[in-house]
Parts: sequence; structure tokens; C-alpha cells
Amino acid sequence: MSICVADVLKLPSMRGARVLGGARGLARVVSSVSVLEYAEVNGVQRELMKNIDFVGNELAITGFMNNPDDVELQCENIQRMSEVGEVGLILFYVGVVMKRVDGRLIEVADRLDFPLICMPEGRMNQRYSEVICEVMELIHRDQMSSASLVTELLDQAASLPAHQRTVDSMLRILADRLHASVVLMDSDRRVLNEAAWPRALSASVKEELLRAAFPTHATWNRHAQLNMSIYRDGIQTQDGHAMDMLIFREGEALDVVRTREAVEVVQLAVSIWSGRHDRIVVGELVRAILQDEPLKMRRLADIFHVDIASINSMWILSGAEPADRAKLAELTEAVRRETQIYSPSTIADVYDGALVVFMTGPGSMQDIRALTDALVHLPGERGVRATLTRCHALNTTTRVREAFLAHQAGLAPAKRIFPGRNVFSLEHVVFARQCQERIEQGERAVEEALRSLGPLRPGDAGAGLLSTLECFLLDAEMSVTRTAEQLYLHKNTVKYRLQRIADSLGFVPGDFPQTMPLYAACALNRLLRRE
Repeated sequence: MSICVADVLKLPSMRGARVLGGARGLARVVSSVSVLEYAEVNGVQRELMKNIDFVGNELAITGFMNNPDDVELQCENIQRMSEVGEVGLILFYVGVVMKRVDGRLIEVADRLDFPLICMPEGRMNQRYSEVICEVMELIHRDQMSSASLVTELLDQAASLPAHQRTVDSMLRILADRLHASVVLMDSDRRVLNEAAWPRALSASVKEELLRAAFPTHATWNRHAQLNMSIYRDGIQTQDGHAMDMLIFREGEALDVVRTREAVEVVQLAVSIWSGRHDRIVVGELVRAILQDEPLKMRRLADIFHVDIASINSMWILSGAEPADRAKLAELTEAVRRETQIYSPSTIADVYDGALVVFMTGPGSMQDIRALTDALVHLPGERGVRATLTRCHALNTTTRVREAFLAHQAGLAPAKRIFPGRNVFSLEHVVFARQCQERIEQGERAVEEALRSLGPLRPGDAGAGLLSTLECFLLDAEMSVTRTAEQLYLHKNTVKYRLQRIADSLGFVPGDFPQTMPLYAACALNRLLRRE
């Protein structure tokens, strides 16, 4: 059995409470109760919100003391609580602090199936502590009567939002349930995941525990100096990689049954949610960088001893078709090996359908060319069609995120503007995105951008000249020889056409800055033809 929100409503301290919205969520499991009396209204409170590890399945209590009249902020708090896995909200002091419950809160609660419960209105003699004590006593009795810790915790994890069903969440739930710290480490003693109990356990104590001599597998040891019992057992990933699971508990060790159940819970969590768990944290670091999450980024970077500040380039391999994108993960290790030759610090993983590599370097154009050749040929050797995009001079993680978003938005139009390319720079994709945005601005904006093409526009005698100019500027890097090769023309024919173009425009294509709007117009014209 597990306590749900509907059970809480039956407690004596909840007599007279009404469900205002989110009634479809009354069956949600409650594992704890917490008090929310802050809102993200200043820097300190934002940092507080970021540093709290929400376990999920908590029932929150509030009087919205800090924002009793700000309905928009109240709605944002309900949205945030739902996102982090809270299961409902009990409102105190309505008619006293909050004058009334705005209908917009009820609408949000209904949309999220997030129970919004109002204590009797206009009452000043209500106490948070009465509800907290009764709810926690009810949960404690339920836990003591539970036949299986494994079933209970898996049910609790399964009721979390999809994005929170992770090994990290399971360790936090387990730590709170056992009143013990739980750690997963790889074979090199690197911490992959940890959940401290209490949460404020000092870093020095954790470091001392991790330095301690570990017990043999499936046994408890005693650390007399810290008054801690330490347990160690093995966890296996689906592909056979071994990890160590450690439990640190102040005072007495857990009994044999609870210990075995704890190991089983973690083994199941790893098997269900992370078949590559010993390597998954690298992927989490990639996600933290690209989502510009500084707190998470620093924590994960410390685990892998990566100097995030030294990263200055991002290389992106993008599959041509869904089948190619599905195979990118298979290239990750090979890409890491190639890049480590040129960079002392390399992070690589698949994110949003692309294989993303962060590096310090390469330090010279010769190395950049050599690595480009290696990464371009690597997918083809494995039957994967892919393009490579290089992004350099990225001096902040915010700039990294902006570059990645620009790549995702600009790669498709870049491939239409430069169909012969399989290697792009960040500038290529940013330029292509700008061309696409110009088209989206409407016909007048497009006409203005194409004005520089003058008499070379298609549909008249200038069509052949236009195709030559496009190839010269966009495909051949302003080389007459390469233009002739790509158009299957004699070099003198290309020279003659370029001279006619120069006569028509009043300047020689390739002279700057006059060529800049001409280059953009050719790209836009090609993009329009391929829409």
C-alpha cells in the first residue's frame, strides 16, 4: 500500500479542506510533505530553487506569504512544482493572507492534474505543523507495514514525471527512505551518482568516507572515527560494465533484508533507465553545457576533472537521414579517440540527433585540417552519411548553446545553399539561417535582397550568367578553375561569363565589399529555387 493525496484528505487536520482543482491527480503517491514559502523573485531565491534536489512525490504546503497578490507568479510556482514531481499543493490562510484563489490557479491545476487543496477559508488558527505531523505519521506507518521496499520505491519512481525517472532520482528516493547516503562509482572510483543523507552532509565527511578502505563485496564495515557504517556491493549495467554501490549510514548498519532490497532497487533502476550508466554522465555533461545549466555543469565537470573554461571549439556530426542519425551513437568512442590526439580535453555524446564534440583546440590550421579529414571519413567507413560543422572561438558556455541552436536552425538551409559541401563552419549555418529568415519576412524583403542581381535574374538572357555566378561564389570559392570543373565548361568560357557579369554589375565579382550583398543574393536565390 502507498499513501496518496486522497488519503491525506481524510486526516483530522484536513477537516473542511476542499479540492479546488486537479482532482484527477488525487491518486498520486505522497512520500513526504514540505513547505513552500518563497518564489523566484530575486537572485538569492533563484539560486535556492536551483540548488534544491527535488525528490518528487512531495505534497507542498504554502500560504503564498511572499506573493499573496501576484497570480502570475503563483501560477509559475504551481507549474514549477508539477515539473519537479511534487504531487499537490495545500493552501493555508485563504481569506487572510491571500484574499481569494484566482480562477487562473484552478485552470493551471486542472491542466496539470495537480491537486490544489484549500484549507477552510478565513481561519487564522490553522497550523502547518498539524498537517505535517499527521501526514508524516501516516507515511511512516505505511512504510513500516510495507512488505517490499523494492515494489514501494519503484512505484514511487514510476509516478514521477517522465524526465525525472532516472537513476539520480532513485538514489535520492532511496537515501531518504533509508536515512543513508548512496553512491555509485565506476571501476576507477569516479563518482557517477550520489545522494547524500542528510542533504547537507558536509563535503569533508563525504571525501573522508570515499577515501576509506572499502569493505569486500556484500559486507558492512564500521568507520569508528566518523561513527559510520559502510556497505559495498556490485551493480552491473546491461552491457556488462561493473560499478560499485556504496551505502554510508550513521550509527548502525541496515539489516540484511533491507540491504538486499536497497541493492535490488538500484540494480533495477540502472537496468530500466540507464543501460550504459557508467558512461551516461558524460552525456549529462554535454546536455548541461548545451542547456547552459552552470550548477549542474560544474558538478559534472568536477566528476570528470574537465576544465569547462578551457573548451573553445565544438564540432557537430549530423546524420543526413533518420537512419544515419540513429547510428551516430555507435561513432562516439571512435570520435573520442580521433579528437584526443589533437585536444587534451574532449567531451563527446549524442544530443538532439547530433553527435556533439567539445574540445580544447586543435591549436593550428594544420591540425584542424587533419582532424576534419579524419572526422569526415569516419562516418562513411561505417556506412553513415553525415555532415560536419566546426564552431570555433566559443569563449563561454552561453556562446556554445547559441552556436548549437544556430546550427540546428541553419543546417537544413545551409545544405540547400551549399549542396556540394559536407563540411560547414558556424558562419555557414548562421548565414543560411539569416537567408531563411529573410524569406520568412515576406516578398518585399526578398525583392530588396535580390536587387543586386540586376539583369542576371532567371527567366531572361542572364540565366546562364546567374548559374555561373552562383557556382563561382557559393561552390567554387571564387576559383575560375573549380567553377569550370563543376559546370563542365572551358575556363575561357567561365572567364568570358564573369567579364559579362562584371560589365553588367559595374564591379568584378570577388571584389569586396561590393560582393557581399551579391553573395547573399545568390544564396537567397538558390534557397528560393529549392524551397
